[in-house]
Amino acid sequence: MPTPNIQPIAGISNTGTMNISINKRDVDPRLFYLDYDKYPLASAIFAMGSSLERDGEGVYTVKRGATVKQTPCINPKFEWTESDRLKQAFHPAAAVTAVATSVTVSSDDAPYFLTGQHLIMINAAGEIEEVRITAGGQTTTLTVSRNVGSTGAIALTTGDYVYAAPVHRAENSTSVDANQIKSETLYNQVMFLSESYGLTRIQKATVSFYSGDSYDQVRKEALDRLKQRMEMAFWFGRRDVLNSTTNPIYCNGGIFWSLQNLFTDVPTVDVGGILTKPVWEAAAGKAMRHGSRNKVVFLGSAGLNAINGFVSGTIAPSDPNIKEFGTLITSYRTAGGSVSFMYEPLFDEVTALNGTAVVLDMKNIGWRYLAGNGENLNLHAEEDIQENDRSVKKGEWIVVGGLQVSTGKSHMIIINIQG
Repeated sequence: MPTPNIQPIAGISNTGTMNISINKRDVDPRLFYLDYDKYPLASAIFAMGSSLERDGEGVYTVKRGATVKQTPCINPKFEWTESDRLKQAFHPAAAVTAVATSVTVSSDDAPYFLTGQHLIMINAAGEIEEVRITAGGQTTTLTVSRNVGSTGAIALTTGDYVYAAPVHRAENSTSVDANQIKSETLYNQVMFLSESYGLTRIQKATVSFYSGDSYDQVRKEALDRLKQRMEMAFWFGRRDVLNSTTNPIYCNGGIFWSLQNLFTDVPTVDVGGILTKPVWEAAAGKAMRHGSRNKVVFLGSAGLNAINGFVSGTIAPSDPNIKEFGTLITSYRTAGGSVSFMYEPLFDEVTALNGTAVVLDMKNIGWRYLAGNGENLNLHAEEDIQENDRSVKKGEWIVVGGLQVSTGKSHMIIINIQG
């Protein structure tokens, strides 16, 4: 029979020696995660973000963000139509002299012009002339009558502008032909993502310091992992269909892919140095020209530090004994609207994006999830997916969806902000 290995507590009696065997441990019931909030864009899309930090009573703190518009789709390929019906500023395709009786426009612009329509011509000198199209509507050569209400004709270069005005009709005249709106159908695709979680029955039965429900703990941790990975896909995903041995694998084009491939009119500002207040306000003004007057700016630390520094020396503390200094700017109001700032850790972690900021019009960002025939594949958890002969409980988070980025010119990319 083995001899029990019983040893007396050696040494002077104190907490150091007693903690080895008999003192009760004091363990904080909360779990602290280093990277629990690294998905600001995903949190803006889904209103079910979790900080994964338990309070003293074992309750999770839920961080909720404003959701974007969520719309189901019935096909992995979802489409939408972009219309350019509001275009009204054009460059002449050739110089226009003061005595010319025609204005040449590009073949892309020709469909916008109708016979009987008036044009406002403005040159670099600020001279203005109104003309009327008398023939050649919807062709590249517009025959015009000059000096409508003007005292003299002006000349234009190809860098000057011609602005579309209404069609002016005579009394009791017939209506003009309808102008076909210029539009194009764009598309993106959903992606099938998942993150599994589970515990053996022995793990479930083992009590831990931080959780009364260890399965709920790993379930929420899996959601955190999935949303971090979705954050990468939302920014950097490339639209594609990959062939596997059985079924196709759909990939969703993310923010950068959409802005750089679906559109040619996304404004880009190259700061090329320190982001000063005049440079920022000029960029913000450009971002407000189209779409909503309330935008969200995702940016890294270089941009945040620069913007917080705008008020340095301009705000005097009301209390001379104040012990807290510095400012935290979370929104910025411009003449054209307001923007909210959201720190994006990826813009610091991904070296190629250091000094990048992206202005998004969240009204033109949509979440499309696959749903039809009684199946809803928006973000959700599916339980009890373990095999029948396994002594475990297993589940997984599943989502089949993708981003829809529309109206490219309502967004903006800012690059090369130096910290």
